[in-house]
Amino acid sequence: MLLNKDAQNLPPESKNRSLIDWFIRNPVAANLLMVVLLVGGALSAVNLQRQVFPTISPGTVVVTVPFPGATPAEVEEGVTRRVEEAVLGIDGVKRVTSTASENVGRVVVETSDFADLQVVKDDIESAVDRLSDFPPENAEKPVVVAPKPTGGVVTLAVIGDVGAMALRRAAEDIERDLLTQQGVSLVSLEGDRDLEISIEVSEATLRRYDLTFEEVAGAVRQSSLDLAGGSIATDSGEILLRTNQKRQTGEAFDSVVIRTQPDGSVITLADIADINDGFVRKQLRNIYNGRPAVFVKVSRAEAEDVLQVKEAVDGFLQGYSPPPGVELIELRDETKLLRERVNLLLRNGAFGFALVFLFLVLMLDLRLAVWVSAGIATAFMGGIMLFGALGVTITMISLFGLIIVLGLVVDDAIVIGENIDAEQQSGVAGESAASRGAHRMLAPVIVGVLTTVAAFAPLLVTGGTFGDITRAIPLVVISVLLVSLLEAFCILPAHLSHGGSWSRGPIKRLQAKIGNGIEWVRDRVVRSGVTFAAKWRYATLGVAAAFFILCIGLLQSGQVRFIFFPAVEGNSLSASLTMPDGTPFERTDAAVQTMTNAAYEVAEEIEQESGETLFVSVTSTSGGSASSNNGPGGQSSFSGEENIGQVRIELTPFGQRMTPAAEIERRWRGRVGSIEGAERVSFSSSFVRFGSDVEFELAHQDEAQLVASVEDLKRSLAQVEGINQIEDSFDLGKRQLVFELTPTGRAAGLREADIATQVRRGFFGEEVQRIQRGREEIRVYVRYPESTRTSLDALDNFRVQLPGGGSAPLLTVASVEESRAYSSIERIDGRRVVTVSADVDEAISTPNIANEAILASVMPELEQKYPGLRWVRAGTTREQNEDLASLGSAFIVVLLIIFALIATQLRSYIQPLAILVAIPLGVAGAVLGHFVLGFALSFISIFGIVALAGVAVNASVVLVDLYNQYRAEGKSPIEAAADSAARRFRPVLLTTLTTALGLAPLLFEKSPQAQFLIPMAVSLGFGIVVSGFMVLFVTPSVAVMIDDWRARASSRDSAVAEEPLMNTTSEPSKQTPIGVIAVFAICLVPSLSDAADLDLLLENAPDGGTLVFQIYNAADAFGDLRDPAQEFSLPAVGDGTYALENVIDGQIAVLVYHDENENGIIDKNFIGIPREPLAISNAYKPKGPPSFARASFNMPSGDRLQIGMEMYKVLGERGRVGLGVGVIGRSNPYRDSSRNVSQVIPAVTYVGERLQWFGPALRYGIYGSGKLRLAAAAEYRIGVYEEDDSDFLSGLGDREDTLLGGVGLQYEIAEGFELELLYQHDVLDRIGGGMANVRLSRGIPWGTALFVPQIAYNWLGSDMSNHDFGVPESAATPDRPAYRLGSTTSFEAGVGVFIELTESWRIIVNVAGERLEDSVVESPIVDDDVVIKGLAIVTYVF
Repeated sequence: MLLNKDAQNLPPESKNRSLIDWFIRNPVAANLLMVVLLVGGALSAVNLQRQVFPTISPGTVVVTVPFPGATPAEVEEGVTRRVEEAVLGIDGVKRVTSTASENVGRVVVETSDFADLQVVKDDIESAVDRLSDFPPENAEKPVVVAPKPTGGVVTLAVIGDVGAMALRRAAEDIERDLLTQQGVSLVSLEGDRDLEISIEVSEATLRRYDLTFEEVAGAVRQSSLDLAGGSIATDSGEILLRTNQKRQTGEAFDSVVIRTQPDGSVITLADIADINDGFVRKQLRNIYNGRPAVFVKVSRAEAEDVLQVKEAVDGFLQGYSPPPGVELIELRDETKLLRERVNLLLRNGAFGFALVFLFLVLMLDLRLAVWVSAGIATAFMGGIMLFGALGVTITMISLFGLIIVLGLVVDDAIVIGENIDAEQQSGVAGESAASRGAHRMLAPVIVGVLTTVAAFAPLLVTGGTFGDITRAIPLVVISVLLVSLLEAFCILPAHLSHGGSWSRGPIKRLQAKIGNGIEWVRDRVVRSGVTFAAKWRYATLGVAAAFFILCIGLLQSGQVRFIFFPAVEGNSLSASLTMPDGTPFERTDAAVQTMTNAAYEVAEEIEQESGETLFVSVTSTSGGSASSNNGPGGQSSFSGEENIGQVRIELTPFGQRMTPAAEIERRWRGRVGSIEGAERVSFSSSFVRFGSDVEFELAHQDEAQLVASVEDLKRSLAQVEGINQIEDSFDLGKRQLVFELTPTGRAAGLREADIATQVRRGFFGEEVQRIQRGREEIRVYVRYPESTRTSLDALDNFRVQLPGGGSAPLLTVASVEESRAYSSIERIDGRRVVTVSADVDEAISTPNIANEAILASVMPELEQKYPGLRWVRAGTTREQNEDLASLGSAFIVVLLIIFALIATQLRSYIQPLAILVAIPLGVAGAVLGHFVLGFALSFISIFGIVALAGVAVNASVVLVDLYNQYRAEGKSPIEAAADSAARRFRPVLLTTLTTALGLAPLLFEKSPQAQFLIPMAVSLGFGIVVSGFMVLFVTPSVAVMIDDWRARASSRDSAVAEEPLMNTTSEPSKQTPIGVIAVFAICLVPSLSDAADLDLLLENAPDGGTLVFQIYNAADAFGDLRDPAQEFSLPAVGDGTYALENVIDGQIAVLVYHDENENGIIDKNFIGIPREPLAISNAYKPKGPPSFARASFNMPSGDRLQIGMEMYKVLGERGRVGLGVGVIGRSNPYRDSSRNVSQVIPAVTYVGERLQWFGPALRYGIYGSGKLRLAAAAEYRIGVYEEDDSDFLSGLGDREDTLLGGVGLQYEIAEGFELELLYQHDVLDRIGGGMANVRLSRGIPWGTALFVPQIAYNWLGSDMSNHDFGVPESAATPDRPAYRLGSTTSFEAGVGVFIELTESWRIIVNVAGERLEDSVVESPIVDDDVVIKGLAIVTYVF
């Protein structure tokens, strides 16, 4: 009932059936509905979880394998490489990065967007468990975890000059006590060394007592245990038997008996060894404001509220008394950040609401202003009711979403309220005015809101880190907007239907003056201006185009810079130091002290200049480094190595200090200068940091060439303007001594394993036990004394136990050679790589400009200089490209959906252009806004521009709808344009300015806390203002231009009957084929290329038969798997390397298939999908049409390149199943009916050998040969109308849904062009008869999307024609005479879009327009000659 656009034309008894009218006549129900929304929203808001930023899953699975004592090379060979091989082929795995370091191997598996993390983790665990002989000897069991997001709450500093152990004990007590507090579950110590028990025995002592390492270690292991011995069942009950001699402290090990002498005396461990119960050997020092410190970090679990955790910590601190000499200080409070941001956004929101209300009071009657403003609160509270179910929490992001929607939510209420007020001003009173005012704006308002929803909806599926961060914004906006529809149609009309004007006295007089001023502007400026613009309509469009080009030129010329994520002013600084591996702790500590002193000097210098105090605290760490990201998705970690250090500075809040953090950082960096011997020194001042601005991964088979290319790249980067902090991940590592058996050693019966094991025991130590002491696991080692492990002289005294008994000097049985070992070995997707990274000073240049300069000049020169070098953009730059591509796809989907909604409302293909012109004008306004306010265009700006696409068209929808009404009344085009613009001027002014005023406080907010999201407000605010006012002149002009085109088309075809101007459309039969043929004419011509060589490392390759290697350099050919640029055939010999010579260079994709039947072509099933095993470059495994963008890579000219590929079957073993949801619908061509037919359907898809099930359609292959395929077909057909859709359909009965079945023939008539002949019959006999069509289509790939333009000629049997459009004798009336049709035909044109979001997620949209023949249009129940049909599906393919 709500969608009945023409309810105002119905008699009173019909209107009473409307839901809108029911609420108007029942104000109690309207008030109760408002109370439910307000109270329910308030209760929901109280219970929502609060946090600074949304909880974001890292989307990774981490496999960690500790390998004590192993070198990076050993870890790579025995751990990381084997884990990589096991996980690379798992579904949902996007990228695999491994790091082999001393003592540990770590493999990080990055999952695809929207992949099920738990399923991927389980698959990885299974794959690792299936590895044979894994883990290697002496390595520990692999630990597979999917890191869960946690957020910091508060960091406490435990400081005092009481000694390291006493300080740690005090911190442990605090940690234990905090965990007893209700609501606190995650507490950890940060910046302190681990504990161990070291049993040190010298070689001399072992000789004196005639002992061996094995005896000592075995005695300790056997004498410290806790072992159950069963039980004895007695009459009094069961008694457990247990040996409990587990030693917990170092002193307890003194009494361990090593040997009993013949005379009965014993040798204890205390007699032969020194036992140290304390810290591990690695040194670590934390200094907080000049005093030793240990840090206690309190975090929150995913489901915990950050403020509640902080309240529990505050409760503990109030009653805590530290030990003597120890002080407890609150170092960092993240909740302060949350409170500041919540207060900031609430303040801006309240100020924005006040501006909106004040503006409404000035422009509207006080009663209307009050109820429209009350509708804002109602819609907000109703939307908040939905937040819990949608997973939205109270964060900086969701609050920003509420500010965005503040100006949008009032639009529909203003349009409806203003229209009701206009009805009352015209003399219609009370309920009738409210009903007519609401019903007349029903369709335009709903379409306007749905276009806004459509603009924000694709942002829900935007992948990447930034998509995860901002996902709350579309959820907030959509939920509030949908509730606003309920408020605007069910609550607002009920309030406005009763009572008169509330404006009195000065307010009324002021409103009258403003109203007179608006009328003067409307009549003297708008009406005359639109008349002039419509007369000179082509010039008007040219001016609009020039404005758009000018604004985009600001971006192209660099006047508006593009920075993917601009630096955000922070209240902290940090500097990190990395010395060469093996650097003594004392040198690292001295370097850290130099950096700390430089920071104090800078602070003193600035204080003398400006008098401001900069530092709150200075914390230095020598022998370790903490990484923490305060921004969204931030994770914290601590690593301890003696060659690294860090200085962290907490600044006074910005506002209390005037010097920006970036300026302090620049001065600090300059004061520190270069530190002698340092490998890396990096500084950071941004509040949010996602990685380096410039990052490249380099790989080469020749290690020397790789090292040289890395150094060359670093030198070249140093020449690029604005680049600093250039680093690489390559490190030669520590010196190492390599032992090799001598002939003497072999003659003594020794093996390499004997030497390795005994040397490891002596110098690294042998782990004999692990003890759980409190929350910490303590390891017990037996090893040489530290004094002998710090000198090479110990090798001279080291003796090796011989297999036959006795011992020999190590240097007698083994030779020794010195070399260098890597400190770590990094691999990505199975390749050894070196990462080169750098940052860009945004005061000088931008990351985008710097990367473009590098790609244009530096990398091509590097490729020429080092043949065989492979490189890819990595880190943040890679993620940025993926995020931008995802936004680009979302924008295309937005435009398609908006076009479909508007075309359906206007019943025209071409008239939506008059409305869509607002989008480029809005984009131009967004760019202009960034220029005026001095902001750089960023990712969040583009996010706002995508959302702007739906918002900008709202005013145009209502304007064009009114223009059509005036044309239907007989006004001339120019007169209708001027009148419609004048009539809509006031609502456009109100909606545009209220939206802008709602965002205005945030636009001019100078607080650093708001800088993260202001660019999105700039895009929306300026874009809406510019488009809102320009469409008043441009949209009517374009509407008149469209009428010009229609008139010319009608004059060229005198056979076409003149149609009502409101519903006329351009004739598809005359225009659409030209457009389709133009699209079909677009093709890619392969360019001539130089030759190169390619080595393909194939996995899962067959052993026998022929492998065919196809090289593609054109997207359309690759999408159809036809006409490769090159093709090679080689015998299949199983897994291994297959060499291809003279391969074309440039951007290419490689496809390999196993030619099982030796016929020289890819065998496909009945629906064109390859059935033979194949592999595609870039480890790409599509489950639908392949994307050249995902499969292609750059092949260097005259080079040799190696890539890995894995063969698989596209359809698996039993085909591919997909599940999702879809909407199928069609517009309604019937007289006085605005209800379009739509239905939500479960989107089940299945693709198998013969069967294809796709939403409402099913195909089963019967016969296939080459280009010809015959298939049985079935399809679900929805009923075309219901009899209550309009008066003219009343008495005809609802049209029934039915099932069609038949047969289809498909033939590929030319490359990429497919012709289909289909006949289907009503198998349920609900309608009777059948239908047929001939369809021509062509697939055109574009990026990760496939566009399929198509044209069709349809035939409808007489039964179906009469069922859809006829009037039987029994239902004839004077206004609706009997009408019978024979068979009918129609012409159809449309486009299908297949968007591959990931290898599993895809969106399918199919929109088509059908031109009905004249005999159908002449039916008394039909008044439109065009039907819009659509299908939209979102599905996940397993």
